[in-house]
Amino acid sequence: MRRRLAIVLLVLLLLVPLRSTLAWNKAGHMVIGAIVYERLKQTNPRALGKLIELLKQHPRRRLWRPTYQPVP
Repeated sequence: MRRRLAIVLLVLLLLVPLRSTLAWNKAGHMVIGAIVYERLKQTNPRALGKLIELLKQHPRRRLWRPTYQPVP
């Protein structure tokens, strides 16, 4: 019985760090994307243009394109 409890506790302790990775969701991706967009717009507009063209060629573009709202 003690061994089983020890194993359960060990598994739970190993899973605790995984909880923080669940925070990386759609909203987190959108925030990072907005930050990158603004920085590239200010520091390297040419690279931003290349990035936008690359995204237009993305094979799964139809999945995220309807939710994309350009930053003015």
